Amino acid sequence: MMGTRRSLVAASLLGCLAVVAGVFTECNPATGSIYDFAATDILQTKNISLSQYRNQVVSKFDGQSFEILAFPCNNFELLQPEDTGTEILNGIKYVRPGNGFVPKFPVFWKVDVNGAKEHPLYTFLKKYCPPVADEFEDGLFYSPLKNEDVRWNYEQFIIDKNGKPVMRYDSDTLPLSYADVIQKYLNM
Repeated sequence: MMGTRRSLVAASLLGCLAVVAGVFTECNPATGSIYDFAATDILQTKNISLSQYRNQVVSKFDGQSFEILAFPCNNFELLQPEDTGTEILNGIKYVRPGNGFVPKFPVFWKVDVNGAKEHPLYTFLKKYCPPVADEFEDGLFYSPLKNEDVRWNYEQFIIDKNGKPVMRYDSDTLPLSYADVIQKYLNM
């Protein structure tokens, strides 16, 4: 089911209020889980089983089973051109978002999220989560194009405690806007 949700969100990290609108889809019941997959760390030194992220937390949901996993991608206008993990991390720290930002969550090595070379994790996620948009953007650097493809950078998938995808949000949705959804799945 595709829907648009508008809500008033207290952005505690920014100390302000923001009105956000997000496009999302609910995922279909999945066979298997993200814990069946592995990905390469940002410095390309080891392959990490995603099963190690069971029962992990980040500051907003401290004391609860929640973790953010970031997968840089170069499929869209070649916006992630860096050749090393250090370059990617420096880009995060000094450029976007900049101001000395250091992620408190794992950042993996670049993956293709679409196309002939897409990472198996994204094949799995897209199999169970309908697309959040009907149209494709310009500047795509992969083929073939498929209906279920991730449409742009920062598209987000919410995974439940069992490693099953439950929601998919478009790239314009601010993560704080679905904190209530995350809390709902943490409480289940």
